[in-house]
Amino acid sequence: MCSRERSIIDDLSNVIDTMDKAGRFIEDMDYEDFLDDEKTLFATAKAIELIGETLKHIPENIKDSYPNVPWADIYGMKNFLVHNYFASDSEEIWKTLKEDLPELRPVIQEILDRELQKG
Repeated sequence: MCSRERSIIDDLSNVIDTMDKAGRFIEDMDYEDFLDDEKTLFATAKAIELIGETLKHIPENIKDSYPNVPWADIYGMKNFLVHNYFASDSEEIWKTLKEDLPELRPVIQEILDRELQKG
């Protein structure tokens, strides 16, 4: 296995791990609890940034195999969080955590499994 393949596997594993952590951070919360918990809001926004930045570096040939994944939206959310600093939209973060990441996780797991089978 070449080092770039290993890196892709590491990247995808890290994305899965980060998604799981973000999910655990909010698992017993409703939206009001989320808004009141500054640490969780900050940590989950950072997790979304990390996911977006990592997925940005997945090779195009892999992304092309998964046209149903909203790659541009993933980067867009990451860019929004990074460049809007303190004006982040907590509703959009909550939606991403509760709807988008749970839908995306099995696809990232599928990509990871496929890459592991190649090795």
